[in-house]
Amino acid sequence: MKIDPYTNEQFEPARTNQRFASAKNRITYHNLIARDKRMITREIDYSISSNWNILLKQLAGKDKVVRTREFLLGAGFNFSLFQRAYREDSEVIYRIYNCGFFIADDTVTIIKIEL
Repeated sequence: MKIDPYTNEQFEPARTNQRFASAKNRITYHNLIARDKRMITREIDYSISSNWNILLKQLAGKDKVVRTREFLLGAGFNFSLFQRAYREDSEVIYRIYNCGFFIADDTVTIIKIEL
């Protein structure tokens, strides 16, 4: 006898490696685990996506634009959320997908990065 991890019911397995009493229990169990993982990352992913949309809107087809820090804050940009940061020459470039930005004093230079 084995115990189903989803329903905690006892069952007689048809195979030696069977963990769940039914396919429905197996699918529901794994869907719940996947949903819990998505819920954890949802808020951060949404905020990063929002930042990316703001950068894309500012670029508007250009390769490089300069905006003030206050302007981007007013647009809803969150400077603490980005995907990666790396140093190029003397600048730290913060990157979100195919966009990057670096901060110099009160100005923010937004650049399009070719993938």
